[in-house]
Amino acid sequence: LRPPRRRSDDDSPPPPPPPIDIITLNTAVNACARARDARRAFGVLHATLRARPSLRPNLITFTSLVHACRRDRRAADGRRAYAAYKLSAEAGVRPDAEFLAELRAVAAAVESGEGRAAWRAALADAEARAKSEAEVEADGKSTLTEPFRDGIEAATARENAQFEMLLGGAANAAALADFTGRGKS
Repeated sequence: LRPPRRRSDDDSPPPPPPPIDIITLNTAVNACARARDARRAFGVLHATLRARPSLRPNLITFTSLVHACRRDRRAADGRRAYAAYKLSAEAGVRPDAEFLAELRAVAAAVESGEGRAAWRAALADAEARAKSEAEVEADGKSTLTEPFRDGIEAATARENAQFEMLLGGAANAAALADFTGRGKS
């Protein structure tokens, strides 16, 4: 077979690759996790950060990294997952329930005494960081929707009133309650 001939009007250089963003990074790291390849997941992270130093990995990035470590049998000692955890702490990423579940799963799989002690300390720290974030959110100081809460509630009330009018008022209040979830006990 002969290679295809290039047309003379196709001598322009190929277009540049699309810019790497956090979604691309997270997708690539997650693909490595699905392939059970923690080494490649770390490689993707480091190569991306070299190419785009301003890009900041987020909770999804670190959860996928720990997930890759948990699934990769070669990383069974937990060192790579511990490194992912430390990177997340240095980046100031607050753990959520899924991240903590991944950390707990890795910690449960670590068999060496030295590794287990390090994991106990890491889990205690992660749970404290997650708890402190939950307490701040409970105080209503850092939730993303807090500034919009009144507007959201007002819009919901308007939509419910319009829906009730469409259904025929009080005669269909039960249908409205079922539709909005208020009729469930």
